[in-house]
Amino acid sequence: MEPVLTSLPQLDALRSDPTNNTTWTRDEGSNLDVLTTTTTGNSDTTNLALCHLVSISPFTYLGVDVANQGTFEDAAGTALAVHHLNTGDGRIVPQLEGLPDRCNIRFTIEFADDRSTPSVAVDHVVNVTSRPPGGVEPPPCAFVGSYRSAISIATSILTGMWNYPQVSGISLAADLDDKLQYPLFARTTPSDDGYAVPILQYFCDVLGVRHLAVVNINDAYGNSFVKGLRSGAERYYPDLAIHQAPVDGSLPSIQTALAGIKETQFRYILALVFGTGTYDLVM
Repeated sequence: MEPVLTSLPQLDALRSDPTNNTTWTRDEGSNLDVLTTTTTGNSDTTNLALCHLVSISPFTYLGVDVANQGTFEDAAGTALAVHHLNTGDGRIVPQLEGLPDRCNIRFTIEFADDRSTPSVAVDHVVNVTSRPPGGVEPPPCAFVGSYRSAISIATSILTGMWNYPQVSGISLAADLDDKLQYPLFARTTPSDDGYAVPILQYFCDVLGVRHLAVVNINDAYGNSFVKGLRSGAERYYPDLAIHQAPVDGSLPSIQTALAGIKETQFRYILALVFGTGTYDLVM
């Protein structure tokens, strides 16, 4: 069988091999490690630099040691994307064809499990950014992730402060649009404010709803989502009444939230909660 992702172990070996007469330097203000090769009688700097990516994702959940299959699938796709950058493979993204001939930067990657918990993710960020240049474990160039907005909010304050870009494909909280607070955070998906409009269009234009209850997980993502719905409703559907019922995933909080909805007599409920167990309790 033909080996896959060959560029990743090759670059890791190049960095860690103490016998190849190479050193790695990182200029002040740069996130790239530059390769320097020493030859007999003189010193030459090869035209190669490495950008080490750190992907922080929920491979498991805190307190529940069960693998999150979707995260492993995402990690495989991310590793393939990095390999295609290194080799100029344009079969999926045609613009990558011949990239190594135009760019002297190569990419390596490592993955960290945030266990869907902000404090765990912050600990990873602190540890990897504390690595000394030239060590066996490379310092980061940039961060990928995380999933939950609550985690991205916590980590991107640190990564931005220490001049590391951080890119998420899933964190939706509109708060992350604040470039003063999160100057180097970016995402490849719209914020909650962007998603709110088509949701409101469906409820109001298709279903004719004018009273909507929202059961949301009580964290940065859930509250930001409801905030986006309210903002969109004020602009496009001012006659829509929204009742927010936050929950923490426990049965007592869900019972309290649903009792409050019952008092309003709203008949349409949008549930924004995570995990099959929480959905089952709500139902």
